Amino acid sequence: MSTKAKHPPIKLLKSMTLEQAFEVMAFNCLSQLESSALILSENYDIEALHQMRVGLRRLDALLEFYKDMVKISKELKSELKWLSQQLSIVRDRDVLVHSTLPMINNNPEDKSNDSEIQLTQYIADHLEVEESHQHIIALIRSQRYIKFYRKLTEYLLQSGWRQELSAKSRSLITQEISFTAPAQLKKQRKVLVELYKKIDFKQRKSVHRVRIAAKRLRYSIELFQSLYPQNKVSAYIKKLIRFQDCLGLLNDIKVANQLLKDMNDVDDDLLKEKKRLKHSLKTNLKAKQQQVDGIWRSVSLTAPFWQA
Repeated sequence: MSTKAKHPPIKLLKSMTLEQAFEVMAFNCLSQLESSALILSENYDIEALHQMRVGLRRLDALLEFYKDMVKISKELKSELKWLSQQLSIVRDRDVLVHSTLPMINNNPEDKSNDSEIQLTQYIADHLEVEESHQHIIALIRSQRYIKFYRKLTEYLLQSGWRQELSAKSRSLITQEISFTAPAQLKKQRKVLVELYKKIDFKQRKSVHRVRIAAKRLRYSIELFQSLYPQNKVSAYIKKLIRFQDCLGLLNDIKVANQLLKDMNDVDDDLLKEKKRLKHSLKTNLKAKQQQVDGIWRSVSLTAPFWQA
């Protein structure tokens, strides 16, 4: 049974300075990492891994917003990248085996298809899913992770980042968050719009760049959402999530298709099921590519709430 890693909601006041807001948001992101890691250190949990990745994404959005003021060391940047990559590999396998394949594999003619179950298990074994779960537990318990988290916490929540502020940054940090947040959100939305204009669905890197831009905008909005009317924020985030999910499924379908191409040693008993799955993947890919344009129109035509 999954135990959700909880973290307190962010409560910002419009009168807060950039410095005060940073302290609140940094503490929140680190709390999400800590609560998720605590669960994972005891036993592997799919939801806890997901929440840990979300915490890293939110921290990334926060550091992007404060990049002219808060300078992360090369060592911490490297460790953040390392941790994100390790978690992403396992998360992608979890989503593929436990979400994407069951959804695409849904055979209305036979709800208890033994070949379907066997092929899914074959893929899970091929990807070493169980082994990757144990790897994450060991990673969270490792001295490398413990040392990294301690240094990150000390730098963000104590005096580390303040000591490195330039004279210009010291003047910026006293500005009110309500004046600076809209400009950053506008900038991130513009990046997303420009990337989507150039999207090439045949190129995974092109789709991935759009996904990252959408995620960065979403998590930035979630950091600053207490500054705005909740009904407008929620409606905007829901559209972004739907857009993200559709792009994510496109990526998962392509990953699954490539995986099946690489699996040449499937038993004869599973060959028919493999061919059926490949056909289903192709059908779903075409449908999702058509769907994503419609979802994007809904996102792009929605007036940004932060401009009001």
